[in-house]
Amino acid sequence: MRLVRPTTKQKTLNQNATTNDHTNDEATKCVSPDAAVDEIMKMLDDSDKDTDMIPYTRVVDLETELEKTRKQISEARKRADTAERRIEALKIDLSGRSNDLKKSRGKVDELEDKMEAVKDEVGELKDEVEELKDEVEELKDEVKNLKAKVKQSNKDVSAAKQKTAVKEQQILRILEGMRKKKQGAGFQKRKSSEDVSEAQQKRLRTEV
Repeated sequence: MRLVRPTTKQKTLNQNATTNDHTNDEATKCVSPDAAVDEIMKMLDDSDKDTDMIPYTRVVDLETELEKTRKQISEARKRADTAERRIEALKIDLSGRSNDLKKSRGKVDELEDKMEAVKDEVGELKDEVEELKDEVEELKDEVKNLKAKVKQSNKDVSAAKQKTAVKEQQILRILEGMRKKKQGAGFQKRKSSEDVSEAQQKRLRTEV
């Protein structure tokens, strides 16, 4: 759109629209960028009809608003670019963290498998411990029985020793009695022999 200096007719229109311009100035402050762009586009569409009907000050205000809008769009694009860069950085960081998470999950799975294996081993060891406890109890009973048998054997041995001692005494007494009897029989035999010899000697002397 081409802007020209206001003509006499335009000046008159501007003077008549002063009050409205004040109102428009207040309204322009509240006009959104989208509304300003829409209004400019409408003005461009209507430019073929009668450009002299558009207040010059309004055009200037709209151009100012358009420039502000361009700056806002430029800043928004910069912020968008910054946000995109941050998003890319976050994506990279997220990818790294995802890989770390996968590794961590793999380690967790590995540890869980090891834990299950250890649980199975612990279960087997518990079963073995229970079996050993049963064996220990059986061995305790056997030891107890053996102790009782040893104690009884000691009693039996002591009693046997006493009986043996008594038997030995009895045997010794019997042997002593037999020895005495033997000695007595020998004495009687010798005495009988002596008596016979003495009688024979007496008889011989008598015969002589």
